[in-house]
Parts: sequence; structure tokens; C-alpha cells
Amino acid sequence: MEITEATEPTQVHIDLTFEKPFKARNDTSFLIQPEADRSLVTWTMTGQTTLLTRVMGVFVSMDTFLGRDFEKGLARLKAVTEHGDAEPSA
Repeated sequence: MEITEATEPTQVHIDLTFEKPFKARNDTSFLIQPEADRSLVTWTMTGQTTLLTRVMGVFVSMDTFLGRDFEKGLARLKAVTEHGDAEPSA
């Protein structure tokens, strides 16, 4: 993972490389929009699809496949921004 661009406080772009369950390189962005007393975060990830990922997409929703990881990451982001903790409180 490498941060390729950051514009404080509205956006962060990351070059994200996966090794497992298969190799992939993705461009990831966090766009932050202040809204009253909180912020709306839009998290996107784009990359090339391979034959394997297309076939897998027929049988497994990418939201189902990656959704938990996105939820954990957003919970950590919330914890850090609200409390300075790396882990969300239980």
C-alpha cells in the first residue's frame, strides 16, 4: 500500500496491492465531505478484472466478498478520527 496523493482534509488516493487470495493492484480513494458535525466518507476501489474475478463475480457478490473488510476499515477510520484509537471500541 502506498499513498499516492493526499489533499488535506478532503481526499486520499492509495495504490493498493493484494497478494492473496490472488494478486491484484487497485486504485483506492477516500473522499471526505464535511456535513455539519460529521463527515461523509466515500471509499472506492477500482482495478482490472481478470477472468478469475469475472467468474467469481458470477457466484459471489463483491459486496459480500469484500464488505466485511470495508466495514472494518470504516470502523477503524471512525475510531481514529473520533478518538485517536487504531481499534474501534466494542
